[in-house]
Amino acid sequence: MANHEKQAGGGAPETELKLALRAEDVESLRTRLDRLASPRRDRVDSTYYDTPDLRLARSRAALRLRRIGTGKRVRWVQTLKTEGEGGDSALSTRGEWEAALPGAALDLSRFAGAPLPRIFGADAAAEGLRAMFRTVFVRTTWDVSAYGAHIEVALDVGEIRAGTRRAPILEVELELRSGPSTALTSLALDLAGATRRKKKADLRLMPYGDSKAARGYRLAMGVTAGPIPASRAIADAGSIDGRDGVDAVCRKLVGAALNVVLANADGASGSDDPEYVHQARVALRRMRAVVEILANASDGGRAETGLSRAQVQEMRRWARRFGAARDWDVFCSETLPDLRTYGRDAGAGASAAPPEAATSGPWRGVLRRAHGKCEAARNRLRAQIAGPAFAHWALELVHWSAAPPRDSAPLQVVAPAAIGRLLRRFARRGARFSRLSDAERHKLRITAKRLRYVLEAAHAAFPKKAARDTMHALEQFQDAAGRGVDVNVARDAIARLTRSGAVRTEARKWGRARQRDAARQAAHWLRRLADPPIRPRS
Repeated sequence: MANHEKQAGGGAPETELKLALRAEDVESLRTRLDRLASPRRDRVDSTYYDTPDLRLARSRAALRLRRIGTGKRVRWVQTLKTEGEGGDSALSTRGEWEAALPGAALDLSRFAGAPLPRIFGADAAAEGLRAMFRTVFVRTTWDVSAYGAHIEVALDVGEIRAGTRRAPILEVELELRSGPSTALTSLALDLAGATRRKKKADLRLMPYGDSKAARGYRLAMGVTAGPIPASRAIADAGSIDGRDGVDAVCRKLVGAALNVVLANADGASGSDDPEYVHQARVALRRMRAVVEILANASDGGRAETGLSRAQVQEMRRWARRFGAARDWDVFCSETLPDLRTYGRDAGAGASAAPPEAATSGPWRGVLRRAHGKCEAARNRLRAQIAGPAFAHWALELVHWSAAPPRDSAPLQVVAPAAIGRLLRRFARRGARFSRLSDAERHKLRITAKRLRYVLEAAHAAFPKKAARDTMHALEQFQDAAGRGVDVNVARDAIARLTRSGAVRTEARKWGRARQRDAARQAAHWLRRLADPPIRPRS
């Protein structure tokens, strides 16, 4: 994929990779870039405009008027950007229309072929445009030739301003001027310090999908980016056809899931909302399922996709790290409240425990220590996310998912064979559910979850109703079996949190009751899955 030189007023695709970085990495990054090209610096002051009803924002477009330089060297440039391939991903291709201006006034007539009539409707002149926010930063630019490409690297340090609100800007953008788009991620990995001799990066260059415009709108409206559902990765992957090669499908799905992981990881870094960690963990599990089931079922397995065993192992490692924080979130927000009220709900009349008993005596200590463990797990995850290792792993996956796909068998051939085989094995193991150990039941639940994720990703290879019914049964079994797993986790946690015999006894009673109900529900859904209706499309 190549980018074209921008023409005055005309539109051209802009392919760029956005990376966030830490303040302590700025000087090292400058030094590495100075070895590749001579820098130039400019002060950049941009004002973003929209209509009172936010037509541009609702169309996922951004219009800005930019003042570049100071004194007699000032230039004025207006730019319209629209969302294109890649959406909110760190590596994206967007529509861009740019025009030089004689002064500080917009002139939309200079945008030749821009989609303004579609955005503004009959009011193509867009009267009523108003300033929404500003970005003010110092940009240092290097023109780099690397990996057969010409790349403009821009380091921006400054802030977004919306009224009295401020948000920092500290990022680097790699924009492709010509050559293959994979050169962007290759150069980014080099700049991060990852070489063949030294596998681990020492600079944290984090793939970052949030544009300055998106952050500016949120700042202006006083809102924050909420958790992104892991299921959105399926929609963001774009159209998937059963005739598509498995390698191409895997790259699409992994790339889209990675975007969800990164957005939620960023949210988890600054928020205690447990949903950020939850959705990031689910997206990681979806990635693993796609790679380990679909890619392994294709000709040559992972070697055919070019995704190394070490990268898959790192995927598992990050899933475990997010999982450690998520387990404590679930224990504190869901399991403990249920356990604490069990005595009241299970009893009747005078034998029922009074409400205040749930927070008195030993329970008070359990609550305090549990929430301490939860906070410690969150802080540990935040520290792990903040290091170079997470950014390096993410960059490698961006690089892999954006690379041209290799020839591979079509999805409609690979998926039914792989998923059908796993479903039959799952049904055989499920028939012995009542005799399985806790560990074996947990493994069966994980298998159901992985099957559901892959079936959802590869739904184009199956009849709609059969896929939908099977996914629903798998989800219901997964939820029921999960309640049984939660009991085991809770009992282990209680044993670590308190020596109180009363609390442990109450936990055992609660656990027996919950596991009986969970096992009954799980068995019901296993019977529905005994003869899975999955068949390949004809």
